Amino acid sequence: MKLLIQNGRIWDGNRYFFADVLTENKSIKTIASLIEEKADFTFDASGMIVTAGLVDMHMHMQGISSDSYAIDPSAACFPFGVTAACDAGGRKGSHG
Repeated sequence: MKLLIQNGRIWDGNRYFFADVLTENKSIKTIASLIEEKADFTFDASGMIVTAGLVDMHMHMQGISSDSYAIDPSAACFPFGVTAACDAGGRKGSHG
């Protein structure tokens, strides 16, 4: 399957630039201006930023300790896109 994303503002991790992105079978095939190759689906990304998936590397669960509240810190993070968590044992919360 080919997906063509047109007119997007690309963020490559270092800079922004305007281009089209063509993917084929879950891989990026081409990034260039005005791709005219036929695709199975075309998406107009005008006014949008196109980038690889971004991962939030951590979060702070202030005042929550899994041993006190029986909360799995990883499971509490998943709905927000955080894929890893470390329980730092917040029994006293922000009160020292």
